[in-house]
Amino acid sequence: MSVKRRTTNGVYELFKEFLDAYVEMWKRSFDFTGLTSRRKYWMAFAISVPVTYLIFGLLTFLVESGPFDALASFVLFVSFVHSASMGTRRVRDVRGSGWWYLLVFIPFGAFLLLVWFASPSKVKSDS
Repeated sequence: MSVKRRTTNGVYELFKEFLDAYVEMWKRSFDFTGLTSRRKYWMAFAISVPVTYLIFGLLTFLVESGPFDALASFVLFVSFVHSASMGTRRVRDVRGSGWWYLLVFIPFGAFLLLVWFASPSKVKSDS
């Protein structure tokens, strides 16, 4: 049994794929149409969450009040909008209707969404 090792070029390609998914997430921040594959969703999520928390944490740690409070709130708002658009596209890929994303506002609805986000696509996705 041989173990397949990832070459340096393979690691670079994987890193590039993560960054491409993250950039696509930002480009489609206000696009609630179309689909997002499971792989692209989780790749963008894996970068988006730490980056958002890092920016928000730095803004709240460095400046306790003043104009940076508004900037920190703006960062959270933009983070919510692009995660909502990406989540809506992911739900459309799994369930067919983006309106299911509204379950995020119902207690325990986020757990059902988490299961759907981890599910394979039911619709063939080009993205």
